[in-house]
Amino acid sequence: MKPVILLDMDGVLVHNNQVLLDKLNENFGTHHKHKDVIDFHYAHLSYEQRTYMYHLWNHPNLYDNTELGQEEMRALEAMRSFAEVVACTAPLEGHIQGKYKWLRRHFKKGSIVITHDKSLIRGDILVDDAIHNITAFPGSTII
Repeated sequence: MKPVILLDMDGVLVHNNQVLLDKLNENFGTHHKHKDVIDFHYAHLSYEQRTYMYHLWNHPNLYDNTELGQEEMRALEAMRSFAEVVACTAPLEGHIQGKYKWLRRHFKKGSIVITHDKSLIRGDILVDDAIHNITAFPGSTII
C-alpha cells in the first residue's frame, strides 16, 4: 500500500503571500517582503494593515488567478509516482468555495480534505508551513 502524503495548500502548493503583500504595499506605501512575515497573524504589521491583510485572505476570489508553479507541479508528479497525495487544507470561512474550486483543478475527487484541524486527518506525512499544524500532527512531518 502506498504511503499517504498530505499537502497543505497555502504556503506549500500556492505561494500567494507576496502577491497579497504587494497589494498591501501599494495601498499603504510600505515595502513589506515575504521574508518579513514572522507568523500567520502578521504580528509585525499595524492593526490597520493586519485588518487589510485579513480582508484579502478572506476574499472569495483569492485563488481565481492563482496557478500551481512549475516546481510544485514537478514535485506533485514525483510524489504521485510513489504515494497517494491528498490536499489537506484548513480554509478561512471566506474562501472555502474558492479553495475547493482551485483544488479540483489539480486533485481528483476523493483526494481533497477540507478540515478545521489537520491533526484529525489520517496520513503518513504532512507537508505544511504552519508550525501549529506540524506539532499537532501524529505522523511524520515536513515544514
